[in-house]
Amino acid sequence: MIGLLAGMAREHLASGRALVIDVQGHSMWPFLRDRQRVRILPATTLALGDVVLFEAPRRLVLHRVIGLAGDRLTTKGDARPAPDGVIDRSQVIGRLDVVPCALFAHASRFAGPLTAALLRRLRLTIDALVS
Repeated sequence: MIGLLAGMAREHLASGRALVIDVQGHSMWPFLRDRQRVRILPATTLALGDVVLFEAPRRLVLHRVIGLAGDRLTTKGDARPAPDGVIDRSQVIGRLDVVPCALFAHASRFAGPLTAALLRRLRLTIDALVS
């Protein structure tokens, strides 16, 4: 089943479209949250620090590249104590698109209520000055 999903993801990315997936788990916390929606792009080049989606036995994994040596790379989840081990470049499906700052991601949920509260406060202040 994972092989089929990985093949579909590779085909989708090869067509020039980004792949949108929801993160599952906490291994990349605080950089990525559980159920956060992210965009995956083709991994034409890889660099240390990139977050890559790769095919592991029985699952797809989204972890950070912490080592590169030719076609071999070492990955690790930010919240994990140890690396995943070495994988082959052929296992990489794509790389994470730029993610907005976690502060903005969390703050966006409160932007509406916060703005409304500030506008109410401003209106009360103006009303008090005018009266």
